[in-house]
Amino acid sequence: MENKKEFPLDLNNIRSIIEFITDSLNSFNPTRRDVTLAQLFVEETIAYWAKKASPEAKIEISFRKRFKTISLVLSYAGPAANPMALEESADLAAEDLIGSNILIGLSQATYAYKNGINKISFTIKQKQINPTLAIIGALIGGSLLALLANQFFPDLGYSLANKFLNPLSNTYFGLLNGLVLPLLFVSVLSGIFNMENLSQIKQIFGSLLRWLTGFTMLAAAIGVIASLLYFPIAGNAGQAVTGESAWSQVLEMVFGIMPTNLIRPFLEGNTLQIIFLAVFIGVIMLTMKGRFPIITDFVAELNLILANLLSAVVALMPWFIFISIFNLVLSGNTELILSSLEPIILILICFAVLIIFMLASVFVIEKINPVKYLRIIGPSLLIGLVTASSGATFSQHSLTARVKQNVRDYVAKFAIPLGSIFSKAFVVPFLIIVTLFIGKYYGIIFSLADLSSLTVLCVILAISVPPVPGMGSYLFTVIFMNFGIPMESLAMAITIFVLFDYLLTPANLLASNVSMLHVE
Repeated sequence: MENKKEFPLDLNNIRSIIEFITDSLNSFNPTRRDVTLAQLFVEETIAYWAKKASPEAKIEISFRKRFKTISLVLSYAGPAANPMALEESADLAAEDLIGSNILIGLSQATYAYKNGINKISFTIKQKQINPTLAIIGALIGGSLLALLANQFFPDLGYSLANKFLNPLSNTYFGLLNGLVLPLLFVSVLSGIFNMENLSQIKQIFGSLLRWLTGFTMLAAAIGVIASLLYFPIAGNAGQAVTGESAWSQVLEMVFGIMPTNLIRPFLEGNTLQIIFLAVFIGVIMLTMKGRFPIITDFVAELNLILANLLSAVVALMPWFIFISIFNLVLSGNTELILSSLEPIILILICFAVLIIFMLASVFVIEKINPVKYLRIIGPSLLIGLVTASSGATFSQHSLTARVKQNVRDYVAKFAIPLGSIFSKAFVVPFLIIVTLFIGKYYGIIFSLADLSSLTVLCVILAISVPPVPGMGSYLFTVIFMNFGIPMESLAMAITIFVLFDYLLTPANLLASNVSMLHVE
């Protein structure tokens, strides 16, 4: 299915173009977040091209649908002009463009110039079934079916699980394992390539990133302290940990991040070494500005392919959660489900402590009463709580920042999209505590070195992994692979993640807003 229309490439036509885009997209039933991002994408692309195009230039807008993927493609004939790459002379006035480009990057935009035609495409997905409802349905359905099988067909239930469901589940998780590590490497590498634009506005970007990173490190510290108080931590061979042995283990973990060759990290599934390689190679290539355009384009396209593959695999997750819960209940191992309230309470306590620190920083640094501050930012937080979508909060958050918080317009347009990517402080203690909880259930006692390694990995993943659908599957697959936690427990971890996403979205938005205020 494809439809297209041509318009004069002129700023005066933006309104009619946006109406055409919106009407066309609505026929594909996308999410509200993707419609908003598509509008930003089109506005910024037209604004950029219109400055460089001749008066008679035209822009062609087309839509293509393949399966459940929709591509919005903008094309115009003229000199090469990439809207996602700024000239070296770009200054602070370009921050509006960069901020929107960050949002564009969340939805997989790619640029190409061939035979005198500029072409930039924006890829989005059709609206899916609410993942929360799907997972709750899988939990209830798997539990009820297992109880019925135990009651009326015990032999048939065990035979079905052992001969069909378990092999099918193992195959699925094997496929998931095979995708996440290459995607992790490519996504980190691609993210570093995109940092070239951000480096041109070092002052605001650096200050904002320092605050976001600072909150992430604070969240990690809170998560570690809570874990040390609640979970058993062992030394070597399960003995009590000593200061000397603990530090030797931590140092061994730090030095172990550096791989001895380029292939072994992928063969062994060493996540930290893979991230180290991606960062090292990305920084080297970034310093050689634009000398590897073919490689850059290849990495961007490979990132898009792997992300779409992972998205397709993750779409099947409710079925495999159903299988995992069915097997758990069928075997009588319901302790993991019943005891999940313990880590949930611990996570909520960590969230409360982190929020208190953030509100205290608003009071001390900005001299704003925390109650008044929450009233101002409350509508944006409420939208995030109800929708679990950072994109849905964009319009309200931008309005609140500019009108009620007196944040300069260009700072808000830059900081809010950037926060959508980097503000994931609350994810860190969540990952740490859920991992330790499930590890404890399977008899895996973490040493201090393991806890240090887990914390470093969670911080890196929280910062480097973009907020895409299936992020919970992605994160926990990487972590569980790294620490030998059985993959059948992935169903429980992802279920908790999806349910917590309604709290994580407004909490991370709060961290983003507080950081923006401190930069302003």
